[in-house]
Amino acid sequence: MKAHTMLLTALTFISLEANQQIPIEYIYSYAQAGNPDAQYDLANLLRNGEVVEQDMRLSFNLYHKSANKNNVNATFEVANAFRYGLGVKVNHAWARHWYSKASKMGHKEAQQIMTQYYTPQLEQFAMNN
Repeated sequence: MKAHTMLLTALTFISLEANQQIPIEYIYSYAQAGNPDAQYDLANLLRNGEVVEQDMRLSFNLYHKSANKNNVNATFEVANAFRYGLGVKVNHAWARHWYSKASKMGHKEAQQIMTQYYTPQLEQFAMNN
């Protein structure tokens, strides 16, 4: 974490929305304080290697913290991480768990994924083959 702190010391701005500039230091501070939206934003930056050095494991950890505070988009990203092995080992059982949670929170893409890939019939087929 210290390496990332040093990377964040320069006054760097990122655009989150059109015409909105937010210093990375604020996002980092809010994420450290436990703000789920800031944790999600910082996780995106770390996953994509934007403004800071790419760190998939730290990105996953921040998504997970944010998801545990009911951030629906972070919940979806935790599911993706388990599905594709982004910062964690592939684990389809955990992917299904987090997609299901995101789906119940109203995340449309998670709902589609649950319908397409995680139906009981497909799971039974996968277990038998």
